[in-house]
Amino acid sequence: MTEPWDAYLAAARRLDAVRQGATAAAGVRAEAVQAAHEELTRVRARLAPQQSRLRELGVPEVDLLPSPPERVVAARATAGGPEVVLAALRRARITADAADTAMDGLSRPLPFGGSGRTGTLVIYAVLAVVAIVLLACAGVGVLMLLR
Repeated sequence: MTEPWDAYLAAARRLDAVRQGATAAAGVRAEAVQAAHEELTRVRARLAPQQSRLRELGVPEVDLLPSPPERVVAARATAGGPEVVLAALRRARITADAADTAMDGLSRPLPFGGSGRTGTLVIYAVLAVVAIVLLACAGVGVLMLLR
């Protein structure tokens, strides 16, 4: 009679271990989702002044928005859960830092695609902002799916 009881207790212990593991994994996932939301807020806060500055430099609005193929690439880059989204958003923030550094050399509005170093910096800044917007858009989509 103790054999079925022992088997039941062993199964209950295994089930409890699985439940505890799932609870821990859910906690880690929730923390990653929260961290990704916070990082997304920081990235968006960084993008707003950059986009304004690029508009002042004469960059067309269409160049500040991701194209459909760029959105697909960003969605693929952030597939894989909140940890992947968080990493992508952190890379986006680093890119925003680099774009700020590049844009700091520009002191006056110039036509988009100007020649020389200034034109190169404007183009780099536009590409950086587009990359960040792509990652932010994809990150929001992934975070919405995870909820």
